[in-house]
Amino acid sequence: MPVELDIRGDVKQLTRHLNAVQRRVVPRVTVRALNETATKARQEATKAVAADVKLPATVIRKRFDAKGNLSGERVVLVRANKARLKATIEVSLRGILVSQARLTRGGNLVRVSGKQTSVGVKAAGGRLYKGAFYANVKGNQIVLKRFPNSRKTFAPRIGVRLKLLREFDQRLVSPAGIRLFRARFQRLLAFELQKLRARTP
Repeated sequence: MPVELDIRGDVKQLTRHLNAVQRRVVPRVTVRALNETATKARQEATKAVAADVKLPATVIRKRFDAKGNLSGERVVLVRANKARLKATIEVSLRGILVSQARLTRGGNLVRVSGKQTSVGVKAAGGRLYKGAFYANVKGNQIVLKRFPNSRKTFAPRIGVRLKLLREFDQRLVSPAGIRLFRARFQRLLAFELQKLRARTP
């Protein structure tokens, strides 16, 4: 479920004192304030979750394929515009492969994320995956684990979606998030009104 910042009611309250000419700048100010607030929330939430799971922020924010190449964004910001006065943050359902833990200088992932132990694989961040083992699959070294009472294997993942959603909730739709939006909106509105007064003879 995406996290959505919708403040149309707040904007009406914050702009009720404006005249018709001054109201022309409101949509532009609203869009900027929404996008700035959502962008800041994405940055701070990603850093908080990265610190919590002890992984680089880039691994939290972006998705990589089995070879470690960038395949898209895990945290997608759908920006507001004048036709859509709300900003939305969507988070991918899929977790992070245990095999993908840290970055090389080139931006691609190093697939060896930990070390094999007698009871499993100890991955980056100190996690121990009991019963896990390294395997070479199509030329890629990945971490696998067997299903209980089965020979079938799966690639364990580090779940970060719920952590991210909780962080976004605190930073966007909570009272604190709304206060941040209002402060940005009022600052941008004051700047636009000042430019408008400077142009008025």
